[in-house]
Amino acid sequence: MTSRPTETDLQIPSATVPVPVLKQVLPLPEGFSLLSGSTLSAWVVDHEVLIGREADANAGIRLADDAKASKQHARLRPSAGALELVDLGSKNHTYVNGQQVSKELLRDGSVVRVGNSLFVLRWERPSVVDAPRTDKPLHERLLGRSQEVRSLRHSLSVAARSGEPVLLTGPTGTGKELGAAAIHALSSRSSRPLVAVNCAAIPHGAAESALFGHRRGAFTGAERDHDGYFKQADGATLLLDEVGELPLEIQAKLLRTLQPAHSGPAMPPNRNLLRVQSYGGQSEFQVDVRIIAATHDLRRAVSEGKFREDLLQRLSVLPVRFPALSTRREDILPLVQHYLNLANPADRPHRLSARLGELLLLYPWPGNVRELENLCKRLRSLLPSAAVIDLTDLPEDLLEQLSAPSSPRTEVPTDDSTDPDGEEQPITQELLVRLLSEHDGKISVVAKLLGRSARQVRRRMDEFGIFRPFARGGISTKPAQKPPPSSEPERNDE
Repeated sequence: MTSRPTETDLQIPSATVPVPVLKQVLPLPEGFSLLSGSTLSAWVVDHEVLIGREADANAGIRLADDAKASKQHARLRPSAGALELVDLGSKNHTYVNGQQVSKELLRDGSVVRVGNSLFVLRWERPSVVDAPRTDKPLHERLLGRSQEVRSLRHSLSVAARSGEPVLLTGPTGTGKELGAAAIHALSSRSSRPLVAVNCAAIPHGAAESALFGHRRGAFTGAERDHDGYFKQADGATLLLDEVGELPLEIQAKLLRTLQPAHSGPAMPPNRNLLRVQSYGGQSEFQVDVRIIAATHDLRRAVSEGKFREDLLQRLSVLPVRFPALSTRREDILPLVQHYLNLANPADRPHRLSARLGELLLLYPWPGNVRELENLCKRLRSLLPSAAVIDLTDLPEDLLEQLSAPSSPRTEVPTDDSTDPDGEEQPITQELLVRLLSEHDGKISVVAKLLGRSARQVRRRMDEFGIFRPFARGGISTKPAQKPPPSSEPERNDE
């Protein structure tokens, strides 16, 4: 295949507004590796660009090795602040977010399928800065090449050089604990272990003793002195994970503890001296602890009266937000390749088919990177020798999960005839037969691609006289006729 420019090669013009960049996520460049800092093939679309097998490699996007792409497959061009994609009468059609299109305006995050090639359109901010490559703990723990991940690593790199409290927020599974570990590893405290506390797992009524320790006889069963997490983290970093789960009375004591023992010029450099009073103790002791807190959303907890506003201000001197995986779609397939091949010989890597890759790109990933990693572990155990993994290789329950109706964020049509902009998008017999044949009769997958429910797809199949079962060798039909009311129970797949 003709050599393509990478994100690093691109000369993104200096601008104060984002610019449209089309990134190829399947197939990935030969030898691509997230750990090595490899980049995706990418094109700045600030002029008309042709896509196809025989497109000019210097002025367009040439897919020389994609036998399913037409010679001149599709055209991209800027249009009134947007990006217009036009299919050029291609044999195998062009798809945006899983739906066949003839002309479509692309949004940030749009998924484009041309032949067996997949692309993600992003509006890039030229000013985004990554952490230095010398910050290996960040690049090894927080993988990805999207602008969201680059900005995240930069923020964490800055936080690592400071001794101020850091508040890590973001959805579950986005890597907040990994970020905390990287901050600690890059700090002057890295010679001591990171002390991580899951505040949500502390038994009810035991938070004060767990955090601050207790003296012998402080309560029934306290037969000896106990060092709390603050004492254990002396000279190191204390991670308060799920800090929003702490009871309000413990929040008040935590706020008092976080008041610096020294302030102003008298504060020793790179130290954070705090005074701690143990449960049942009459005097305070001093510790040197860097605080990192992590949670999903403290602002909502404050508005609901479950978390103290003054404690939030104390914890969020350096706030860092972790992005959801669905907001950085160009990272999804590189992450899948990485986790699929962790224990796989380099000369026999697992790869994805275009239709499975498209399904993974459009899945909302509610569990974020943690869910993706778990899915890859399952695939490795189920398909140890598969070179190219396709939809037909997936277990039914996993296929059903990935093909579940999308959240409102993906703007899926809610009726049989219109899309969110009110434009007609009819399901024709030709389209339905072709999709069923291409996807081995998997109704849940076809429904996902069409933006319809499985019930709507079955209704169209009855109207067009498309027979069951759907043999992989082809789909048979009969003249369309209005079917009688069906008592068939609702199903997710066939």
